[in-house]
Amino acid sequence: MKIGIIGLGAVGGTIYHALKFYHEKVLGFDKLKKCKSFDEVLKAEVIFIALPTNSKKGRLDCSLISNMLKKLERRKYNGVVVIKSTLSMDFVSEIENSPLRVVVMPEFLHERSSLQDFVRPKVVVIAGNKLDVDFVINKVFYWLEEKIPIFYVDYKTAIMTKLVMNAFAATKISFVNEVKRICSDFDVDPKIVMKVVVCEGRMAPEYSDPTKGPFGGKCLPKDLMELIKCSNKSILLKAVMKVNEVIKKERED
Repeated sequence: MKIGIIGLGAVGGTIYHALKFYHEKVLGFDKLKKCKSFDEVLKAEVIFIALPTNSKKGRLDCSLISNMLKKLERRKYNGVVVIKSTLSMDFVSEIENSPLRVVVMPEFLHERSSLQDFVRPKVVVIAGNKLDVDFVINKVFYWLEEKIPIFYVDYKTAIMTKLVMNAFAATKISFVNEVKRICSDFDVDPKIVMKVVVCEGRMAPEYSDPTKGPFGGKCLPKDLMELIKCSNKSILLKAVMKVNEVIKKERED
C-alpha cells in the first residue's frame, strides 16, 4: 500500500519510520524538510496528518490542520485522511462538515519509546465513517494483535480522550510535586512515600519521581490548558496548573 505522511516532526517522523517496516511505499511531506513533493503524496491511498497544533490564547490552534484539509479538498483527494495531531474540541464541527474521508486516530506516544508505542500500542482509539475506519485498521494497521483493545468512537470522544490522557499525566506530576512540598514540612523523604504508592499499584513508576520537577514540553501544558479552556467545569485541572506554576517559581527562586 502507498501511504503519505504530512508533517515529519516527532509524531509524523515516528509514523513514517514505523510504517516503512510494514508497507512497500511510505512518502513523507514537510515544508521544512527535504522530502517528497506534495503531488507525489497525493497519490497515496491513505494520508496521515501529523502537523503541530500549538497553543494560542490557551486554546489549541488547528489552523494548519484546517488549511491542509482545505488543500486536500481543493485537490480532490479521495483517499482516507487520518489525523494524528492533537485537536481542539471546537474542531469537531469542521471535521464533520468536511467532504473528505476523515478519520481521527489520536496518538499516545512516549518520547523514549515512540516507535514501540506506535507499533505495539496499549490501546487504539479511532473515529470516522465505519468503512474508512475498518480500512485503516485492517489494511494499514494489519499487524496489530487481537488482544490490543480498539475503541471505535465518535470524533468528539476521540479528541477528548487524547486531551484527557495528557491532562491525567500532568495531574500525576503535580500530585507528586505537591506530596514533595508537604513532606518537606515534616522531614519525610518523598521518594520513599512514592515508592510505597507505586508498589501498592496506585501509580505507574514513570510519574512517581518527586525530583523531576514541573511538567513542561510541547504537549502537556497546551493540552491541559485546552481542556481547562474548552469548558467552565474545570476545578481540579486548574489546580494542577497552579501547582505547576508554583513549582516552577520555587525552582527559579
